[in-house]
Amino acid sequence: MANIKIFTKAEQRAFDAPPKINNKERSSAFFINNEISDILSLIRIPVNKIGFMLQLGSFRLTGKFFAPDLYRKQDVLFLCKLLNIDIKYINFNNYKKITRSTHKKKYYY
Repeated sequence: MANIKIFTKAEQRAFDAPPKINNKERSSAFFINNEISDILSLIRIPVNKIGFMLQLGSFRLTGKFFAPDLYRKQDVLFLCKLLNIDIKYINFNNYKKITRSTHKKKYYY
């Protein structure tokens, strides 16, 4: 059976990538209400806080989750400033797959 080609390679990359957002969209996507603040208070490791917020923001905007290495530096820097976390503590190799999965299951479903 033949494969159906729906997207070009560039379209597929764009589909699989987190959205490019402006400052207004960024503020909305990463808005922290009381419920999110309570969740963040339970997350102790800085990279996990940033990872959680990146997932939340992308889910709010697109209804999708993305691999941590795909997130945009501008969004990471924005969240570091918002959460008062030094960027030097953010290494997505330390944002483990099991933690990402737990965040999704616990907070999005």
